[in-house]
Amino acid sequence: MAKLIVLQGLPASWKSSKAKIIFNSFEENKIIRLNRDLLREMMHFGEYSKLNEREVMNSEKVLAQYYLQFWFSVIIDDTNLKEKNLTLWKDVAEICNVPIEIIKLDTSLEECIKRDKNREKSVWEEVIRWMIEHNLDVDSHYFNYLSINLI
Repeated sequence: MAKLIVLQGLPASWKSSKAKIIFNSFEENKIIRLNRDLLREMMHFGEYSKLNEREVMNSEKVLAQYYLQFWFSVIIDDTNLKEKNLTLWKDVAEICNVPIEIIKLDTSLEECIKRDKNREKSVWEEVIRWMIEHNLDVDSHYFNYLSINLI
């Protein structure tokens, strides 16, 4: 049976690594991974803007619905820190009549920053800290860091 798997976590929390483990654990080839960063790269050469992001998000949603309709499981490995993103995916699961599994990766801020510095496409420490300050729906595990001032 198809299901929607949504990973949630900061950049460099190893969401994509977890997605690959889940992907490889499926016995059948009836699973698809979707990721906004990869779609943005494909559609807009990685260029971020509000208009581009709306197109990327809509494309990801349409692709997820398409594959769920044909009984493929779908893994979404974006940050998904905002409640509106989780609501969108819950709505997709309901529309497609499939179960949803949300997996929160509680990797520490320090570890995410350390990992991000070693990535080819770093999102930068300031961005990760900003995400924590502006996403109050993140697990309370992260609330200790809300007093950090950004540059």
